[in-house]
Amino acid sequence: MAGIVAVLMLVSQLFGHDNDDEDAAAAEPEPVAVTVPDLTGVDPEAAEEQLRALGHRDWHSHGVPEQEDLSPNNRGVGGYQEQWTVVTTRPAAGQSWPVGEPIYLFALQTAEWQWFLAHPTMPDVPSGVPGGQLLEEGQLLHDVAELTDLRYAPGHEPPNMSAIGGSDYPTDDLVDDPSLEPDSERAPRLALVEAATNTDAPSIATIPAEGAPLRTGQILTVTVGDDPDAYYSSGGGGGGYGYGDGDDGDFNVPGWACPTRWC
Repeated sequence: MAGIVAVLMLVSQLFGHDNDDEDAAAAEPEPVAVTVPDLTGVDPEAAEEQLRALGHRDWHSHGVPEQEDLSPNNRGVGGYQEQWTVVTTRPAAGQSWPVGEPIYLFALQTAEWQWFLAHPTMPDVPSGVPGGQLLEEGQLLHDVAELTDLRYAPGHEPPNMSAIGGSDYPTDDLVDDPSLEPDSERAPRLALVEAATNTDAPSIATIPAEGAPLRTGQILTVTVGDDPDAYYSSGGGGGGYGYGDGDDGDFNVPGWACPTRWC
């Protein structure tokens, strides 16, 4: 009799877990459609956890949250999550997030988001200030430095330079993609030649102009004049461009392209 009991216990141990797994699977809630909450101002990681819990979404096939850069720069949103903030979602707040479809969390760096909240219109960017200085810590555009382009104003471009076109980075097949830059913003910027981010060329104007409404996450352009540290002549006897001291070392490096004064 004791032998029979031992055999039954062994059988239970071997096959009983299958029933446990089946019971656990049956108890797990099925994915459901979700009315998207307003996640503006929420940390992307916290927003993702909230959405997964609401929709019971554990697997990619269920449709899961995906984090995207709201700016046209297509930066990776990840790593230091506390530095990013959700600005909008697609589907948007109040819309349905169906089972099997992704939801996109469009975010900016938190300092950028706060800057746009504080500046609904283009602020007065001082003219005559070295362009690169405007992006330094403590300056007006520091918090949106990654979203600011410095471009030469027409007639101030270094010789033999031309404007270079850019590329869009659409988010999958999303029709209403808030990260795509409208042509009305993109065309005026890309028509100008790009300057170095540390240029000493003096600021002239901005695109958009002072007082114009800003779209959160848009690229800002500061136009600059001639670079005072570079002149376009031979660099101490050789061909090419040099700095004001005529010394470009062993290479003829254009002054505007050199990241330091010691090229």
